[in-house]
Amino acid sequence: MKYLSILLLLLTATACSSIPLKTLYKLRNASPLQAPAEHIRVAIRSDKNLQIKQGNVQLELGYQTADNQLDIQDIYFVEVQEFSQKHNQLPTALQNSLQDNQQVIILKLTAADAAQFKQRQQLISQYEQTGKKGRGRLLASVNGGCYKTEQQPTSLPTDIFIQFDPQDGYLLFVEDLDILSHEQMANTHIGKCN
Repeated sequence: MKYLSILLLLLTATACSSIPLKTLYKLRNASPLQAPAEHIRVAIRSDKNLQIKQGNVQLELGYQTADNQLDIQDIYFVEVQEFSQKHNQLPTALQNSLQDNQQVIILKLTAADAAQFKQRQQLISQYEQTGKKGRGRLLASVNGGCYKTEQQPTSLPTDIFIQFDPQDGYLLFVEDLDILSHEQMANTHIGKCN
């Protein structure tokens, strides 16, 4: 059973990026409120010189009801689980189209954030079991990072994946999004690493 209609946006897709139809179908049937919070992952496939730390990528969970009984606006700064440039150590969805000059960065909720996320899932579920509905969203954004080489890139094409459950695997959400020039990324700072 669907607990809420999710508007799932990792980043706004534009003409420069696309959401595969297969992903749209799977996302439509996905239920982040049923997903074990400890299994939710965001994966970023980008240039191997991009460095992402905790706080550079955030998940936002929002849920509002017309009767104002629930108004959730949570921001979670996901932590890096692993960096991987080795093709054979990645799930298949993340290996596809991985080039030699790319890496995959996998991020997850901290233990404390996963506990809070679960608590929010329960609140929303209890509310919707009364027959009422609300409007929810789950967003992820890149709001920083650094580049490991002296020469800074002029573009940084990035693929973003999400996983709600390991059995379902990673879904490609945004493909070839240039995080340096995309208008939604105007506040993103990718400088030189110290």
